[in-house]
Amino acid sequence: MYDGYSASGHAGHVPVDPSMWVESLAGHDGAGLTDAECIDQLRELERLKAAVAAAQARITEAFDRSQRVAAPASRPANEVSRSVACQVALARRESPSRGQQHLGVSLGLVRDLPQTHAALTGETSASGEPP
Repeated sequence: MYDGYSASGHAGHVPVDPSMWVESLAGHDGAGLTDAECIDQLRELERLKAAVAAAQARITEAFDRSQRVAAPASRPANEVSRSVACQVALARRESPSRGQQHLGVSLGLVRDLPQTHAALTGETSASGEPP
């Protein structure tokens, strides 16, 4: 399922397996944590959500690029886009309309909004300053 690519997208690194995160977090309820630890956990979970959103954007953009390269030259671009959006929607368990929105946002973040994408990954803050 994973091609040996890490979250940074470099071949040869340990593969990322989100299913392990799901299993680890599914039953986590904060029991036994102090109030300060609860707040720290909430902060880290927010960072994780942002990192997941950035990874989804990169993976969606890579999938779109791959599908466009593999599509026959005779296939209209809007048909390829619709197919990609539908597959993204299925993977994310959303409607085709939401799949199209996710595709558009992903392409915009990765290709046109590098500072916003960097903020999601924790490389910089939303203002462009290092964290």
